[in-house]
Amino acid sequence: MAEIEIGNVNYKTIDDKTATVSIGGYNSIHGASIQKTVKIEGKEYLVISILRIGSYNVLSSFSNITIPDSVTSIGNMFGCSNISIPDSVTMIKGIWRSTLTIPASVTTITEISGEDGILCLRMENATPPVLAKATNLAKDDVLIVPEGAAEAYKKHPAWGKFKNISEDPSLNKDSVPSSSNKVGSNSKEMSELKKELNELRKDIANLMKLHKELREDFEELKKKD
Repeated sequence: MAEIEIGNVNYKTIDDKTATVSIGGYNSIHGASIQKTVKIEGKEYLVISILRIGSYNVLSSFSNITIPDSVTSIGNMFGCSNISIPDSVTMIKGIWRSTLTIPASVTTITEISGEDGILCLRMENATPPVLAKATNLAKDDVLIVPEGAAEAYKKHPAWGKFKNISEDPSLNKDSVPSSSNKVGSNSKEMSELKKELNELRKDIANLMKLHKELREDFEELKKKD
């Protein structure tokens, strides 16, 4: 595993072809650009994931961060605003005290929380993404959804915990697939979707492996202290 830091962005290799990034340690960052490819120790890697943006312990904000369309998954996002998430992203692990627009491509979010700040999410998908956990949501936390989608979000066991859910007609664009693009419309599309799913599973496995290694490194450092 090799790594390099460029412009407040830490790049770390996942395997011999791909890399993940982390942004923000103990200071807030306003302005950073994640490269689509990065050269580490003379070899080029494709950036496919973001381990985290921000830090749980840092209450200052993280904004104006550019994410390339090579990224398919994002780990945890803390205090984020004015960040454009590309349509290539399908999964986000966690969102804390952030103001973000979530593209319709995102089908899974593990956790959201308004702890220590305000959470404001604009959802481009009329169908509520899979959400496992929603915590610390107050009346100031806001969920904005496409026109006609409020009822579906209110009935969802996790999304329904928002006390303030409103609709915005401008979010309707590309929020619902047309009939010609439905899954199963032809075998070629199904094959491509299965291929993408397998690649995503590999990415998740690599991220889990990286997370385990980071925890082991942290435990070793604690022992030395």
